[in-house]
Amino acid sequence: MIGKNGSGKTNILESLSAVAEANGNYFGLREELPLHYKVHIRLEKEDAERLFPGKSIDREYEFAACSGENCKIDRIESECLFPLLRSEIDEISDLARELKYALDTYKEQLNKIAYNERDEQPLRGYRITDFQDSTTNYDSLKSQVEFVLEKAEKLAESLLQNFCVEEFSFKFGYIPNYYQLGNLERICFKLCYVKPDLAPFEEKFITINETAIKREITKINKATKASCEKITVLLHELDERAK
Repeated sequence: MIGKNGSGKTNILESLSAVAEANGNYFGLREELPLHYKVHIRLEKEDAERLFPGKSIDREYEFAACSGENCKIDRIESECLFPLLRSEIDEISDLARELKYALDTYKEQLNKIAYNERDEQPLRGYRITDFQDSTTNYDSLKSQVEFVLEKAEKLAESLLQNFCVEEFSFKFGYIPNYYQLGNLERICFKLCYVKPDLAPFEEKFITINETAIKREITKINKATKASCEKITVLLHELDERAK
């Protein structure tokens, strides 16, 4: 069946399905018959260029979109379109892997300053500031970034798991809208050196190596800034590619 969108092709299929199911249940089987279909689509050169920006497109492409569970299209078959799709999915998977690595790196930096605000206060030679340069603490910072990290990890994992490459066909799952780009600046933090507040008798027994503390703070700040910038760039790019 060939026809324009809305011309009734699907209505005919559903009518045939209803008749087949009624005949199949004539003897009281009462089983729902599976409905499968293929939609053959031709992409003009301009369509392919829009779908695959930056790729070399020299002709029109044809492919078959196949129905799977609940009649949703879950597989694309095309010998000529396969290299383009393979390249696209490989690039998205690489981005997702980069994002997971950047998130792991960020969490390592966050864990270096971890402490429980409800417990007895540890002796510290720094204070934590947030993206607005306001003083904050580890628990507050952690609660602000947990949502971003959790949703970003789910997006990366979903992108990595939802595509299966077969010979000249792609089987794929639908990507839930796990992540809404919000204010990514909220995941940023910075440490500032503060001389530890010691009682006079403590100063006799505790030696503070200010140079070493400041050096470590500089390392953490530099690594954290790089991680946050990397996460932001990758999330923006993945958000566009996932669409």
